[in-house]
Amino acid sequence: MTIVRRFLLAGALLLASAALAAAETTIELWSFIDPAGDSVRSKALKTVIDAFEKEDAGVKVKTSIINWDQLGAALLRAAQARRTPDVSMLHSGFIQRQVAAKALRPLDEYLAQVPAVDRDDLIILPTGKDKAGKTYGLPYELRVSGFIYRSDLLGKYGIEVPDTLPQLVAAAKRIQEGEGDGFIGMSIAFNPARSDRAARWFVPTLVGMGGKVLNADGTAAFNTPQAVRLVDWIKDTIEKDKIMPLNVALSDPERDQQLAEAGRVAFDLEATHWLAAMRQKLPKNGAELSWMPSPGMDPGKPTPADTQGWNLVVPAAAAHPQQAWRLIERWIAADMQLMQAETAGYLPMRKSLQKSPALQKPELAFIPKALGHASKDVLDFDWPENTDALNIELGRAIEAAISAAKPPAVALAEAEKNYNNVVGK
Repeated sequence: MTIVRRFLLAGALLLASAALAAAETTIELWSFIDPAGDSVRSKALKTVIDAFEKEDAGVKVKTSIINWDQLGAALLRAAQARRTPDVSMLHSGFIQRQVAAKALRPLDEYLAQVPAVDRDDLIILPTGKDKAGKTYGLPYELRVSGFIYRSDLLGKYGIEVPDTLPQLVAAAKRIQEGEGDGFIGMSIAFNPARSDRAARWFVPTLVGMGGKVLNADGTAAFNTPQAVRLVDWIKDTIEKDKIMPLNVALSDPERDQQLAEAGRVAFDLEATHWLAAMRQKLPKNGAELSWMPSPGMDPGKPTPADTQGWNLVVPAAAAHPQQAWRLIERWIAADMQLMQAETAGYLPMRKSLQKSPALQKPELAFIPKALGHASKDVLDFDWPENTDALNIELGRAIEAAISAAKPPAVALAEAEKNYNNVVGK
């Protein structure tokens, strides 16, 4: 009997050990946001991870921090080595390259398990799908490009929110003159090394003006009358209107953002996701920030909304794809999406939340405004697989033109040639 008991005890211990091992599954998340940080975005991420670990007993999340602009390249390298994380953040502009490299796992088998009414509530960006309609990325947040502006100063000087670029210039000049030395009317960073943000403004604005960016065969169509007019407008804001110093126009987006966070800029090119974080750093001197859609060049021709987002993807070589999906599923749940909107100012990717009473508060009024703009004025442009090359070449052309190195038409024509060479057209 004693021997039997010993065997039974040993077997129980083995079973307990196996259960403990299963309960200690760790999945790796690649993120550019540190959940241990003190920013509103870090706090939102920590809340998501804590909720998942509490409800999915025994599964822990290890977060590896990678710079946002290195995530795409790092994920491709990891895929080639078959040593990937289980789930990763990936910007909507980087997904198609990963799909072409077969680096990601389709999520359709998991989405099929979600009740239809819940599945239909999700907003999935076109860039998260391949041409066959398979889904590879689900946004955990949405963002719409536009301008973050000093709403208190518009009130101070009796200025309406601008609807057109000429109105934007007039408003920026009035505020800059009133605020005096050291104040900047407008900031848009056109540094070609970080050209993605400026290009994401330039392309929708150009489309709203009726201009083309790419021909039907995928070749560049940069050098158009509309593009020359838009580049000339940028040059005028620097040279004629003097609302944007050249060193600001050629700076990094982070430096522009720091100026706006210090309350020193009337209108700063930023997407919706930055508003809450910038408000957190704004001086407590009565300064207030709000967000508006990018104005169009002409009355009645609004700039269409460029809706982007950071997506959650599961690499093809993920060791724990099922657990990775459960983390994604928890992340995109309605309560987590609403929490992120209230905490970090993210636009929710659930249609049902767009009219939530919680988002009608004055400090969150920009969220339904941005979502309404995104649903009404939709950008009709398919960002190509080689979006990086598109951004870089447009950034270089704008830099050359506004620094007076080349006339706008010449700079845009050279950008066309360079882009076509890069993509083999």
